This record gives sequence, structure tokens and C-alpha cells, in this order.
Amino acid sequence: MTVDEAPVTAALFREVVGSLAIYTEEARAHALAQKTEAALIERVRDDPYSMLLAWDGDKAVGFMTSRKDDGTLWLSWLGVLPEYRRHGVGEVLLRAAESTAVHRGMKKAWCDCRTDNHASRALLTKLGYRIIGEVTQHWHGQDYYLWDKHL
Repeated sequence: MTVDEAPVTAALFREVVGSLAIYTEEARAHALAQKTEAALIERVRDDPYSMLLAWDGDKAVGFMTSRKDDGTLWLSWLGVLPEYRRHGVGEVLLRAAESTAVHRGMKKAWCDCRTDNHASRALLTKLGYRIIGEVTQHWHGQDYYLWDKHL
């Protein structure tokens, strides 16, 4: 994502995350409050690789957010518009994030996902991530798996 793409990215994030039934209303509201245009601009100025976008022509259809976390890559959000899901967009974004990590000298990626998020679990498993733990009643009282992968 470039600074100029912050409005498109914020709108895409609102559209995708705002409709996710897998998260509580509280969790969605918290996530949306953190991904304002200003916050995205600050994030990408600090780390140009932290926000990745997938495009279909001139339409942004998916995003991947990450951050450096003490020598590892924390994968925080992967989202794709519903009509583009199960077409490989998420896989492309996740592989791109891994590529930036290797380029930046990070040898490990990690993330979490809801225990009942079957699509994320399938993608992470397909790409070689492994569950390293389960955290119950975690973010906003929801259950998560923690995942990692050595890159």
C-alpha cells in the first residue's frame, strides 16, 4: 500500500471486517477503530511492507497487514472481499507477506486466528503453518489458535 492508497485500503478494511460474523460486535468495532486512514498512513510510513493490497484491475479486493515483532513477522489481518474468496487471493497475499519478511531478514512468521475460522485454518495449514497453542477467552473473549512458520 502506498500513502495515496490509504483511503481505498481503509474502505476495503471497513467493508471486509465490518461484515465478519465470526467476530463479536466489540471485536469488529475495535479493529475498525484502529484502521483509519491516518493510522494506515502512519503504519506504512513506519514500515512500507506492513500493508499489502491485492487488486483486480483498478479494484482493491484484499489486504494483508503485518508488523515486525522482535525479529519475527506478526501477521495481523488478512481479508478478502467475499466474491473474491476461494480464488487464491489470500494465498497470494500471505506468500507476499512471507516474501517481504525474508527480504527484511526475518526467519519466522506468526499469527492467530479464531478457532472456528475454518477458511483461515485451511489456508495456514496449506502454507505450512502449525498450531503452537490455543488461547481461550482471549481477544474480546474469543478463542484463538496461535500459529507459526519458519521461513
